[in-house]
Amino acid sequence: MPEKIKVAYVFPGGSSFIHQDKEILEKNFSVKCVNVGTKKTNFIQKISIVLKMVREIAWCDVSFAWFANNHAYAMVKLSKALGKKSIVIVGGFEVAEERDFSYGGLLNQTLKKRIKYILKNADQIISVSKFSENEISKIYKSNNTKIIYNSVDTNKFQVGPEKENLVITVCMVNQDNIFRKGLNIFVDCAAYLPETRFVIIGKWMDEAIQDLKAKAPKNVEFTGFVSDEELIKWYQKAKVYCQLSFHEAFGVAVAESMSCECISVISDRGAASEVAENTGFIVPYGNPEATAEAIKKALISTNGPAARQRVIELFKTEDREKKLIEVCQSL
Repeated sequence: MPEKIKVAYVFPGGSSFIHQDKEILEKNFSVKCVNVGTKKTNFIQKISIVLKMVREIAWCDVSFAWFANNHAYAMVKLSKALGKKSIVIVGGFEVAEERDFSYGGLLNQTLKKRIKYILKNADQIISVSKFSENEISKIYKSNNTKIIYNSVDTNKFQVGPEKENLVITVCMVNQDNIFRKGLNIFVDCAAYLPETRFVIIGKWMDEAIQDLKAKAPKNVEFTGFVSDEELIKWYQKAKVYCQLSFHEAFGVAVAESMSCECISVISDRGAASEVAENTGFIVPYGNPEATAEAIKKALISTNGPAARQRVIELFKTEDREKKLIEVCQSL
């Protein structure tokens, strides 16, 4: 029996999609992890992380990073120095340059140089959508970029017993997301549909929750943090899922909701429309009145089964697993 490929998995924190890829890699390869975290580190902590990275990259055959940020820059440089292959998944923020919203890795000149180095020197760049691939190509055009969509466990995100006249959106509630995720638009369009229940699902991170509650009509609710099990129940109950962002490199929550047969109402910015395509309704970013009209149509739409079928055909976890295995084995 051939020896398993050894993979050093370098990642920040524990987002669901990062954990999902960790499970895929551990199922198929010999894996050692370097969790660089999401909080600022002091000098001693930075040295400890770098030493661990050196040790695991020296051990591995392939290094693998989520997000083309500083940790991936260090990983790619170390991999080249140690003669190892490297794979980097671009999440989206790194290659965004939204000056009107002060959003994107390319707005930081030091990080921009490091992102360009990663795109040029990693053996394989993985994009999570065609939209993101296009943004990558504006910075550095090469033959080493491959699209592998983010994925959903369609056995976990199943159809519920009955849908309600319920409109939801899912994200952390903070000042940045009021505009980036369109929470302000979501709240504003609820006023056009006073008999319909609107719910914002997600952890409250700062004073943004007070700002949203102050302007929200009575038909808007805020859940705070919910467990994965509770989130699935919300998807199963809701008829409509809104993603009204000015930038989405993919839209995992859109795909999760579609797997539970929600109808998507999504902005015309970013990759969310690529995920939902003609199973949902696309609206101009920042237009509450047009969004409310689309929600009215979505509430009576029968596209739920088609939305779930699209996820099964394009975004199921088994397909992502197969493609990640192929990439690791090809280097």
